[in-house]
Amino acid sequence: MKKILFLNHDTQRDSATHVAIRKHLEDMGHLTWMLHFTQARRACYMKPDIVIYPEIRLEKLRDEAAQLHKNGITVVVRRCEPGMSADSLASVSDAYKRAILGNIDYSDFVALEMVWSQEFADALVEYKPELEGKVKAVGSFGFDVYKEHVPKVKNEKPVVLLATGFPYADRKALFSVPEARISDGLLHAELVQIDRMNRQMWFDSIKPFCEKYKDRYDIALRLHGGENGGTYCDLIGDMAPLAVGNTDAVLRAVDVLIHAGSTMAMEAHLLGIPAINFANKTQDQLVASISPNCEDLGALCETFEGLELGKSNANPDAVEKLQSFYGVNDGNTCKRAAELIDALPLGGAEISGDWLVYDKIKYPSPYVYTDMVMAHCSSCNRNVAFSSGLDMVKCPYCGVCMCGLIRRMPEAE
Repeated sequence: MKKILFLNHDTQRDSATHVAIRKHLEDMGHLTWMLHFTQARRACYMKPDIVIYPEIRLEKLRDEAAQLHKNGITVVVRRCEPGMSADSLASVSDAYKRAILGNIDYSDFVALEMVWSQEFADALVEYKPELEGKVKAVGSFGFDVYKEHVPKVKNEKPVVLLATGFPYADRKALFSVPEARISDGLLHAELVQIDRMNRQMWFDSIKPFCEKYKDRYDIALRLHGGENGGTYCDLIGDMAPLAVGNTDAVLRAVDVLIHAGSTMAMEAHLLGIPAINFANKTQDQLVASISPNCEDLGALCETFEGLELGKSNANPDAVEKLQSFYGVNDGNTCKRAAELIDALPLGGAEISGDWLVYDKIKYPSPYVYTDMVMAHCSSCNRNVAFSSGLDMVKCPYCGVCMCGLIRRMPEAE
C-alpha cells in the first residue's frame, strides 16, 4: 500500500478529476488524501509516499517539492490544464511561452509529469529537454466526467451561464503572472490591459443583456478563479446568482454558455450545449475559434437569438484540430493516471519522526510570501490566503466578511 497526497490548484476545476484518480488508486489498495496546494506543508505531518503537485511554475512550489523529495517522498506533477496548442505556441512571445511552459527547473526531484496530449508533451520536452523520459501523455483529464451518463437537469426556463474569464484584470501590472519573470514586464502589462479592456466590454453589456432576456431565461454568473466579483454583483446581482461547484456539474445544469475564450467551450460541446465567445481574451487562437465570436452587445444578442438549444454549435474544424491538443478522450484518462502512479517505485528513504515541519526559504524574487495566513470562507466554501493577519477580511470570491475565521498556519519551532 502506498500513501498518496493530491494537491488541488483550483478546487472547483481539479477536485472531480482527483476524486476519480483517487477512486482507481483506492481500488488498487492505496490510501489517498486531497488538499489545496497552499497546504502542501501538511505533508510534513502526513508523511505520504507520493505527492501529486499541480504545475510547478513558481519558486515556492519548486522548493517545497525539492524538500519533499529530499525527505524520501516521490514527487509527481499533473498538469491541470492542457497548456497551449502547438500552432499557438509557435506564434506567441517568448515571455508568454515561458509563462505557459515554465521557467523553473525541477527535473532533479520530479519522477513523473503527466500531461493531457502527446502534442503538448513533445512541446514541453523540446522546451525543457531535462524532462525527457519523465513526461507522459495520459489523456484529456478534464473531459473524463463527460463520458459519464448523467441525466440532464430539467429547468422551468432555459438557463444561460455567463462565465467570466478575466483574472488578470484585478492584478497589478507589475507582476500579474506569478510564474513569469519580473523582467517580462511587457507581458504583465499586456495581459492586464487585455483583461481589463475585455472585461469592461462585459461590464457594459451584461446588464442590458440580462434585462432583455431575464423574463425568458434564467441567468447565472460563474466567476473565473481569482477574479473579484464585486462589480458583477453590483451590476446584475439581483438578476444572475453565482454558480459555484465543479465545472461539469454547473454545465450540466445550463442550456447556453457565454464565455470569454475558454476550454469550457469544448466541455459545452461535449454536452451538446451551444456557446458564444464574447470579448475573447485567450491567446490560443484554436481555442478561441471553438465558439462563434462576438465583440459587442448587438452581435451577442443576434448570435444568442439564433442558437438552437440542445445542440452544440462548435466549429467542427476547430474541434477536429483540437483533438491532438486535448489528447485522448475515451473516459479512461484517470484510470491511466492511476496506473502510472501505482507503478512508481518508492524513494526508499525513511522519514524520521523529528523531520522539520518546514524549512524557511529566502527567495531572490520579490512578492513571494512565506508567512501566509489561511482563512476559510464558510459562505462560498473556499480557502483564501493572505500575506498578514487581519481581524476582519472580505472573501475575494464572494465578498462575505470573515470575522474570526483567520488562523495563522504553524511554523517550524
